[in-house]
Amino acid sequence: MRVAMTIAWAGAGAAAAVPAQAGQFQFHVLNIPGEAFSAAFTINDNNQAVGSYMDGSDVVHGLVWQNGQTAQVDAIGSYRSRLVSINAQGIAVGDFGAVGGGANAFTYNLRTAEQTVVGAIDGLRYYQGLGITSADAVYGSVTTKRDPYEAYVAKADVVRKFNVAGAAYTVISTISDRGEVLGSYVPPGKSPVTHGFTLRGGVLTSFDAPGATSTLPALFGAHGIILGSFQDANGVSHGFVRQRGGYTVYDHPGATGTTLIGMSGNLLVGNFSTAESGSTGFFYDGKTYTDLSILGAEITGITSINAGGSITGTFFAQGNGQLYGFIAICSRAPCTK
Repeated sequence: MRVAMTIAWAGAGAAAAVPAQAGQFQFHVLNIPGEAFSAAFTINDNNQAVGSYMDGSDVVHGLVWQNGQTAQVDAIGSYRSRLVSINAQGIAVGDFGAVGGGANAFTYNLRTAEQTVVGAIDGLRYYQGLGITSADAVYGSVTTKRDPYEAYVAKADVVRKFNVAGAAYTVISTISDRGEVLGSYVPPGKSPVTHGFTLRGGVLTSFDAPGATSTLPALFGAHGIILGSFQDANGVSHGFVRQRGGYTVYDHPGATGTTLIGMSGNLLVGNFSTAESGSTGFFYDGKTYTDLSILGAEITGITSINAGGSITGTFFAQGNGQLYGFIAICSRAPCTK
């Protein structure tokens, strides 16, 4: 189903710009009037970002951000909406709770304001939108009473299930421009182990980081590398890069847990936690870990980075404890402050 709608862009008051800190980032905090919380999830290479926020009536809305301005996006016929990813063409994907029951994924075109619903609105299926490719293929998960958790790929109104053969459930992390699939799966039975996998040229390859009980790949990088995180038998998280079958493990100094979520050029980006504090974002240039912590924030997490080094993230403010999303635009990569 395709529906065109018009949304007016909010003025400068909807996004409070924070003066650039030492370095090259220009920070923009999502501070929407009356919000209970906000979050920024993904930024594309054109510095268009998407996320969500809750208003004073506890209703969650999707949002888009570009050029310092935010706009609210609500799926037609929904009581809640969110946007989680956006491709280079400015097509965003997310999901919404349908008024009649169930949930559906949907796309939103930033240029035309056109919406496209993914899957049938029947109140029986719960579609979650996780990502969208450069060719506008949507991927995510779908839940029914019979099948509690399955992956899917949707293109041109056709929804196809995607599952590793025999797996209890499958999660797609990303699909490359060449159609290569990266994700994780859990085999049937009582085994708690989660395996990573790739599907390239019709060949499925399963892999596990060294000593991992849970391998969670995040994305494809340059030169055929795979970037992600894993948990060991003690439940400690580590970042990893896999290249030509070999692994490099990344642990932020002093951290009790480290995750990698993206890269820009040779710069790795992730989050770490310690025994004394919650999540803090970081950059690693191959020699030095540089931490990113918003001034006045208790916890700062990075959620994505684009090819130009611009990032999205969230932080909990000291004092009111409220969650805010932020977008940090990098004027000249690499940016670390």
